Amino acid sequence: MEITHAYEGLARIIKGPRQGVPRFASFVASQIDTAPRVEGTPATIVELGVGSGQQTGFVTQELEKRGWLDYRIVAYDKSYQRAPGGKPGQLNVLEERIASGELSNKIVPVHFDFDGHALPLEAGTVRFCYMAHVFPPSAEQAERA
Repeated sequence: MEITHAYEGLARIIKGPRQGVPRFASFVASQIDTAPRVEGTPATIVELGVGSGQQTGFVTQELEKRGWLDYRIVAYDKSYQRAPGGKPGQLNVLEERIASGELSNKIVPVHFDFDGHALPLEAGTVRFCYMAHVFPPSAEQAERA
């Protein structure tokens, strides 16, 4: 099954209007907090449709406020390759934000074309999985790309 969408080339446009929601990040962190921590084992958190990391930045801040230092966020998204005309995909922008220090290096960007059935993760290794702001761009945004 091939899933396509119109995000390629919109990464920088979308980054501005979709800034993330601190209250949602607080909810995510509160859910992660409910399970006991396993010392010496980083907590694996999965974000589906990470885009360029608007919500992910707030989640990492909230986790660290709560004392979570040993974790990683495996950040899956389809939008990776640069679009026609050299415009970056959202994961390209996410990688740039991590490399510049704007976002935590505990975020692990992964290009993955979802089939709706399985993620390439070992069973029982994920502490929490979430999606945030996963919807297509407006017609106006698509026209500007």
